[in-house]
This record gives sequence, structure tokens and C-alpha cells, in this order.
Amino acid sequence: MQFEAGAVSPNFIICGAAKAGTTSLYQFLRNSPEIFMPRIKEPHFLVRKSISGRVSTLIESPEEYLGLFYGSDSYSWRGEASVFYLYYHEEAINNIVELLGLDTKIIILLRNPIDRAYSAYLHAAKYNPQENLSFIEALQSEEQRMQDPACSPMLFYKAAGLYSRMVRAYLDVFPSVKVFFFDDLIQDSTRFSHDLYEFLGVQMPDVRSFDEHQNVGGREWSSKFLGGAVKMLGTRSVRRVARLAAPKVYESFKASLARNMMRSVVPMDDSMRAYLEDFFHDDIISLSGLLGRDLTHWMS
Repeated sequence: MQFEAGAVSPNFIICGAAKAGTTSLYQFLRNSPEIFMPRIKEPHFLVRKSISGRVSTLIESPEEYLGLFYGSDSYSWRGEASVFYLYYHEEAINNIVELLGLDTKIIILLRNPIDRAYSAYLHAAKYNPQENLSFIEALQSEEQRMQDPACSPMLFYKAAGLYSRMVRAYLDVFPSVKVFFFDDLIQDSTRFSHDLYEFLGVQMPDVRSFDEHQNVGGREWSSKFLGGAVKMLGTRSVRRVARLAAPKVYESFKASLARNMMRSVVPMDDSMRAYLEDFFHDDIISLSGLLGRDLTHWMS
């Protein structure tokens, strides 16, 4: 498959990881006068085969995908953010090379995989009808879930945090890959912003910083009844229609519910953290060597 000659398409891609700050990054970049981001986050078009049956795909044809960038030819940079491009890196890389070209810039945002796993679980427990287990039960059931062709990869709490092989795959193919870290975004958003715009080669605009974070986790429904009702409304078909028809209204509605009808969650149990530290240990060491950055503090 090839896009038609002269088609306006993205020239940079945000690949994930899920629950690592990609929504904040997406919203921030939308404020830049030189950068175009489509109104829909996570079209996942470039991994549509891998997620078929697992995720409600918003964009299913080349025409729909290119339509996201209609009228953006005057922008220096056009991008999109789909978190499963990291986990399903093989299909994503093949399609990026074939459809967008090797000169496509790749942005990867990583978070401590232990914290990311728990954050992803809390997110799924709030919104995904497939998640009805406790965190420990979900971790124990992960291999079985991965064999289920209808299970969302958002529920692959451990597998999605084994970053080293995924990141290496992008580094081996693309000449322009930048790995950012959730830690840096939280600790020094100004420096993070500067490094981001320097990578894209554009002037940093005078817009709000990342101080207003998006899609924040750490909260749960105040009652099981309310949570169950929201999950019923959050089925794939309903989410797809809502996000396509009125994405801003959909996200605003979710944020309003989170503010007014949720409570803080209990932190991860120490024994669960120790288990995940052991699980991710070797991959964190491998990633540290790959990127030349000591990430062992993720296990402290």
C-alpha cells in the first residue's frame, strides 16, 4: 500500500508508551503555531492489523488517515500520537517506512514500567469493561489474556513495559529517534519542552507549559455502581462514536467525571512493587545500556 503522490501526511510520530504522558505531550504540541496535530489522538492506523479485534480502531482506511491532516500542508511539522505503536513496533515500523519514509522523526516517551503498569491498571479499571480483576489477579492472568484475540493491549501491564526491545527496534531503523522520560516531564517541564522543540528544529512558542497535565491517573470511582455504569457506556462502539463525533466533548466529560465522582486510590502494595521490580530488572538494565542513561532508580 502506498499513499497517493503529494498526499499531506505526518512527518513525526509519537509512539508511546501508554500512561507515560503522551496525552499531555499531544495537547501541548497542538498549541504550537508550527506544529499540526489532528483532532483525534491515537488513530492507531499504522498498527490496525495488530490491534484488530482488540482495540476500537478510529481510522481504518488510508483516506481516513490522510483526512486527519487535510489542510495542514502549511505547517512545518505534522504529527500524530498512538501509544500502541511502541508495543506493536514491528507493524508500526514497517508501515512508517513504507508510507511515511525513513526520514520520519520518532518520539518515544517512557515511564518507570512499575509505575506505568499500576497506572495502566487503574485507568483500565475505571474505563475498560474488560478489566474486572484486582491488580494482582490481572498480573497473574496476563499471559492468558494475551492469548485472547479480543483483549485490549492496555491490559498487558507487564509486557507493555518491557521497553528495551521495542526502543532498540526503532533505533535500528530510523536515523532520528528521541527518547524522552516521564520523570523529566514532571521534574522540569521547561527543560523538557526545550529539548522537545530542539529535536523538532522549531522555535519554542510562548504557550502554556506542561503544568496542566492531561489524563491524570491515581483516582477511582467513588462507588462500584457508578464505575460499572461508566464502563457500560465505555464500550468500544460508544467510545468510537463519541471520539469521532466530538472528541473535545468526550475528553471534557471524562475529566469532569474524574474531578467530581472519583476518590484517591490506595498506593501500590510494597510486595507488588517488589514483584514488579524483579520482573522488570533485566529489561531496565538493558534499556539503561541501550540509552546510556542509568535507570536503576526505577527499582529503588
